[in-house]
Amino acid sequence: MTSDTLIQFQFFLLLGYAATATTLVGFIGLVYTNEERRNKPMNSLDSSSVFHLLFAGLSTLFLSLLAIVSIISLKDNLDLAWRVNNGLSAMVHIIGTFRLNRETWHVREMKRRGWIMTVIGWTVAGFSVAATAGYLSDLNSTIFLLATMWALAVCAISFIALVMTRPKSSN
Repeated sequence: MTSDTLIQFQFFLLLGYAATATTLVGFIGLVYTNEERRNKPMNSLDSSSVFHLLFAGLSTLFLSLLAIVSIISLKDNLDLAWRVNNGLSAMVHIIGTFRLNRETWHVREMKRRGWIMTVIGWTVAGFSVAATAGYLSDLNSTIFLLATMWALAVCAISFIALVMTRPKSSN
């Protein structure tokens, strides 16, 4: 695969990430939040899912679009572009994972779901930091694309958690 073909593939992949994230964020903004305003306040599980859906979805959207812009702007120095993108990705994953770690620490029901996502989140953040520091320069673009895919996966997992949560009956 030529360099130009690889970059085009990465662009299309990033645009796909952005479109999927926009769809999921749009769902939560239009449907779920409106429904919650008519009913009782959200419990801690739903509140966490809403936060992580929005945070991961918007992060995926902006990371994807910023990556495209930076690759075009720094086309003569792609290593720098991918290192900067991995630095932004590391920040997003550190913030999101720290928040999830803090949320799951006190709520027993969330520990089952949260510990796996926390381990993956810290691992992704670690690889992103290593790529930013230049230790994995041959894998810079792959690490960024996989890290952004993980953010999109967190968005989808949060979406599924909201959809699958049944309201508790008040007898």
